[in-house]
Amino acid sequence: MAEEDLKKAILEKIQREKQDILALGEKEKELVLQQARDEAFILREGYLEKAQKIYSLKRALALNQIELEAKRKILEAKEKKISQVFSQVQEKLKEVHQEKSGYKVIFRGLLEESLKALDKKVKVKLKVNPSDREIALGVLKGLGLDAQLETKDSIDAGLELCDLEENVSILNTFQSRFNKLIPQLRQRINEILFG
Repeated sequence: MAEEDLKKAILEKIQREKQDILALGEKEKELVLQQARDEAFILREGYLEKAQKIYSLKRALALNQIELEAKRKILEAKEKKISQVFSQVQEKLKEVHQEKSGYKVIFRGLLEESLKALDKKVKVKLKVNPSDREIALGVLKGLGLDAQLETKDSIDAGLELCDLEENVSILNTFQSRFNKLIPQLRQRINEILFG
């Protein structure tokens, strides 16, 4: 009997150890699974955070692009409107040039202004548009000025005054004066039209 009791005791001990080992294995399995779940959660959160950052960046870039495009279109519209105003001004200048009696007074003023820039002793050459030749002759005669007169197609309205050697040249045309005013006009028109 003692042998049977010994066998029984050994089997019970083995059974208890087996139970302890299985219980320990179950605890370790739960611990490993929990660690895996925790790591998966951290990885998932990291991935979601990274994906959210990428999305936010792409969204911000897209919004910036839309904003830049809107600003570009507004600037184009403003520039178009300013160009229309400039075209209207140039049309009015052409009308002034074509109205010869009023233009003669303006031409005389342009010539007198240009003469102030040259020494009175200098012999001068006056260049004008072919259509302004008669007005120029009349103004020169009225001022008692002895000047060489030339016609030049590139001068629309106004004159170019220079010494005979053309070392000094003064361009005093509607277009040259208008070109000098463009930056100031552009700013003022922008303020008036767009606030």
